[in-house]
Amino acid sequence: MCKDVGGANALLPVMDLLKKNHRIRWIAQDNGRGKDILRNSGYDFDIFSSNDDAIDKIISRYPGGVDLVVSSMCSTVGQEIARLFRGTCPIVVIQDQWTNGLSDVWIDQEYRPDLVLVNDELDRNFVLRAWPDFCGNIFVTGYPALDKYARLDVQGTKVRVKYALSLSENKPVVMFAGQWWQTGHAVGEAVHALNQLGQDVYFIARPHPAMKDNTPEEVPLWERALTEFRAGTLVDSSSFGISDVLATSDVVLSMFSTTLNEAAILRLPNIAILYPDHGLKVYTDVTKTDEYPLISLGCTARAGNREELISLLDKALNSDLGLRDAQEKAFSLDGRNSIRAKNIISGLI
Repeated sequence: MCKDVGGANALLPVMDLLKKNHRIRWIAQDNGRGKDILRNSGYDFDIFSSNDDAIDKIISRYPGGVDLVVSSMCSTVGQEIARLFRGTCPIVVIQDQWTNGLSDVWIDQEYRPDLVLVNDELDRNFVLRAWPDFCGNIFVTGYPALDKYARLDVQGTKVRVKYALSLSENKPVVMFAGQWWQTGHAVGEAVHALNQLGQDVYFIARPHPAMKDNTPEEVPLWERALTEFRAGTLVDSSSFGISDVLATSDVVLSMFSTTLNEAAILRLPNIAILYPDHGLKVYTDVTKTDEYPLISLGCTARAGNREELISLLDKALNSDLGLRDAQEKAFSLDGRNSIRAKNIISGLI
């Protein structure tokens, strides 16, 4: 089960391994963009909404029974299905981002999973802090979605994308990854900071696929911010996937998108735009903590106001943010996160 893009990407590489020996039945939540990821990946899937009438149909839809339930942490349908199948088969949740879903989606302690697969010990501690009564098991596997970066030819991708988009070698590429709430404000601050610096750059702004559905009020703010960009060239990168664009970027900006995780994995300078009344407020409301792990780990620089954002951008473009050593320590990829997750899940069936 999955709802959002991050959740679908967390499950896909594991399910691709499991399908060699097991029958996989996908369920996508109706009010998320995970279904688009599944569709684009060629998977058949059922769609359910998070309500009793729809959930109750699951039993009749799978008369042969269910041996195991695997859900992303973002899926409220996954939490509802855990209610139906708890005690009859193992329930596994794969985390895709520190703190995601712990304090909202899976808050009902009566129907929590039997196993949680997380990225690292910090991730494990977040689960235990949010669920102090948790009686299940927590396994550190690494995030499966990150395996692709262990195999990514960064330099070859950069050459290919720059050629296709007609980007010159001596002009830096700044990428902004959008989210939902407050993303219009954040991209506006990024544009203002770049304009203030006045350095000639390529600016790639990638909206979150669900922004127009979940927070349509952010769309005009996003569009207006881009019309105000004056510090170089605005680039349309929609013909390329996010991994390709990341590999091409010199600096990555966002609030707390998983894209910053990926930037850290690629050892890129990256900045979290977390102003107290905007991005940080959203993060705190969603996660019930103001501790953003990438900053705590030293993998990401935090801009808490406009002046800090301008200063950090200047350093990122012209000197060094000093993040690489921490990034290498926190994300030592071996490309086997999905295999570790698959092995644990297979052992339950």
